[in-house]
Amino acid sequence: MKERRKDGKMLPVGIFPSFLFSFFTSAPWKHAPSGARNCALGITFILTIFISASAPAQDFGRRARAYDVQHYDIRVRLDEETQRVDGEVRIRLRPFDAGLDTLAFDAVNMEIRDVLFLSEDGGEGKSVPYAYDSLTLRVPRPARERSVETVLVRYRCRPQRGLYFIQPDASFPDDPRQVWTQGQREDNRHWFPCFDYPSDKATSEVRMTVDTALQALSNGRLVSRAENGDGTATWHYALTNPHSSYLVMLAAGKYRRFRQVARCALPDGRLQYVPVDSWYYPGDDAADVRRTFMDTADMLAFFTARLGVPYPWSRYSQVPVAHFLYGGMENTTATVMADTRLVVDARSALDYDPQPLIAHELAHQWVGDYVTYVDWQHEWLNEGFATFLQQLWTRHRNGEEDFLLQRFDGIRSYMDWTDRAGRLPVVHRTSTSAANTYSKGAAVLHMLRDLLGEADFWEVMRRWLEDNAFGSVETHDFRRLAEQVSGRDLAWYFEQWLFGAGYPELEITRSSLRGGRAMQVTVRQVQATDSLCGYFRLPLAWSWPGAAQSGTIWVDGAETVDTIPVPADGAIPLFDPQR
Repeated sequence: MKERRKDGKMLPVGIFPSFLFSFFTSAPWKHAPSGARNCALGITFILTIFISASAPAQDFGRRARAYDVQHYDIRVRLDEETQRVDGEVRIRLRPFDAGLDTLAFDAVNMEIRDVLFLSEDGGEGKSVPYAYDSLTLRVPRPARERSVETVLVRYRCRPQRGLYFIQPDASFPDDPRQVWTQGQREDNRHWFPCFDYPSDKATSEVRMTVDTALQALSNGRLVSRAENGDGTATWHYALTNPHSSYLVMLAAGKYRRFRQVARCALPDGRLQYVPVDSWYYPGDDAADVRRTFMDTADMLAFFTARLGVPYPWSRYSQVPVAHFLYGGMENTTATVMADTRLVVDARSALDYDPQPLIAHELAHQWVGDYVTYVDWQHEWLNEGFATFLQQLWTRHRNGEEDFLLQRFDGIRSYMDWTDRAGRLPVVHRTSTSAANTYSKGAAVLHMLRDLLGEADFWEVMRRWLEDNAFGSVETHDFRRLAEQVSGRDLAWYFEQWLFGAGYPELEITRSSLRGGRAMQVTVRQVQATDSLCGYFRLPLAWSWPGAAQSGTIWVDGAETVDTIPVPADGAIPLFDPQR
């Protein structure tokens, strides 16, 4: 935005800090190529920006469901030497149509060894015929009397995506021994058959058999660990509340744990105690570990209090892995982090703070895992919300200056991406950029909070989580709830900021009135307009340096003219003073 004075000079004036925030400097991206190794931070960011701008767009049209998965029972033996998975999965599901004749599961490049149905008491039936084309496993239902079916699939695979074996080699001789997964967007289908789309939610349990020298983590609570007498141990984890299949995870390696218990005050006066385990490498310095993880329990308590909603799971863990594809991934109860972005030494900590990353992924346990977008085009409902909450933690922990600086950085990141890659809506059928879903998504929430006021906004956020607990949502659901709570028509707001594209570019002209006691302000929107980007409706705050007077001009249309009072001769107003 530029300001034009009466003498014709153009002065730059920022408007977007109060609207747009970038998470590029503090949050994980999930748009990098799946085969990429985690690189140095700055290089990773630069490469991802250009890859996102040039890679073919992925279509995020909604996928139909023929059944509702109720539970996944996943059992895998992980062979580090051959980098193969020997597994079986029991999938309990309810067909929407009792007459459904074929069940289809996502399963990529697997050797299907056997398929059968379980009886109601869990007994194995006879093997059944199936069709498999290396992408989809299709299983005819032999009988259609039962409302709930349990299908058992035995398989082998050597995943090229989704599950990764990390071992020392000539290029990386210091690499640790690890196995870890990354399911988002649709990569868990590479290591277990499933309905691999976010709209379906199910409980899950994972039994993984690994070398006894390794520690293992998965979703939920540890049910048992049993040594098998052959140098391996089987770890059994169970999650009793439903989540999307892309959030199923496992990780195994050599770790120690930094243990905490979060003490959370609930709205009704009760206290909630949540175990928090932060996994780290045995060679990490104790002071570095403590500095990295000491705030995590406080974060969990802060989000619980701010949202007014209890932490929705039984525990929380975070674990570093080598060569992770992104900064972090918010798997339910068990976040995976890039080890290069977590525990750093005291010197590196002067330049890099892992707390925003930790806060972002933790916030996802409410916004993303507890309540999840129904399809990928509504990704901002996860990423924008988590970015917004992470910003609030930054203000709580570091103060207003750091909070505003992050939001200012966001203006540049979002605008730079838009100017380079073109204007695309936040809610869009194809992939856009983290600048859109993370940064602009968070800004939309900040603006909505300013528009609705604190009380109504936080009532919307609380209701959003409680009304949609363990469910799947889309952007229109959020708009309808905000309208219901506030009593306002917000169609224009969602249309311009989420379903529309671009940003306002304002030119301001000011001239003296009434002998200098008033000032006429003319605001023109000069951005190029098209079918996606028109003229915005937005509040433009103004104030006078050193004076108590302040106010708002509602900009609407190509040109807006308003008059503001002048407190003293020669005073120059500030527009969007929070910039």
